[in-house]
Amino acid sequence: MDELTRARVDNLISLRQSLLMLLPVLIGGTIGLFFISGYTAARIVFAVLGIYFIIILARSLCGTIIEINQILYKKEKAEWKMWLK
Repeated sequence: MDELTRARVDNLISLRQSLLMLLPVLIGGTIGLFFISGYTAARIVFAVLGIYFIIILARSLCGTIIEINQILYKKEKAEWKMWLK
């Protein structure tokens, strides 16, 4: 593996680890909103935003994992990648 590919894989692995650390915090915060009493309108808005960002981060995490696998295992056009687009 050449140095450029190694650097790219290292950056993708760092991105994956960052996303994996951020996702549980976001999920916990979104679930925690449902245990707060009062401020119903604000809770609903923040819960919807939290769910939206959870979906965005999960898709980004899946895309990063797919890209790492494609680089490491030289898979060009995987059938299961199509659902991300």
